[in-house]
Amino acid sequence: MTHHILNTTTTISIEDLRDLAVIKNNIAKTNLSKKLWIVYLKSGTGQWETCESKNTTVNRQIWSTVITSMIPSKLSTMNMMNQTKNEHKICEMIIDEHLQELDEQLEQYHADYIEKKKYSD
Repeated sequence: MTHHILNTTTTISIEDLRDLAVIKNNIAKTNLSKKLWIVYLKSGTGQWETCESKNTTVNRQIWSTVITSMIPSKLSTMNMMNQTKNEHKICEMIIDEHLQELDEQLEQYHADYIEKKKYSD
């Protein structure tokens, strides 16, 4: 049985292991960032539930300063300086675009991981 186990093990270089670990770390960081941006969205749309929010009926739509600080940049890229500015819609748009970018990053990291793992075997 030991002979069978020895024949089925694969050797993987330290560099390949390091590369796989870096990719896994990037996946974890991106997932964490995605969770943060989902909290930004829930907070801004009033959907973020806290202990206090269950006991009160006030408007809970609070946009993070991280998001509101991006509004001028977003407006300038949208050529909306003279149009009616709907801060709520713009904040949602900023978050949706960022979440899409994070999803694309995750897809790329997963593809890189699969490719690297396949190459390492």
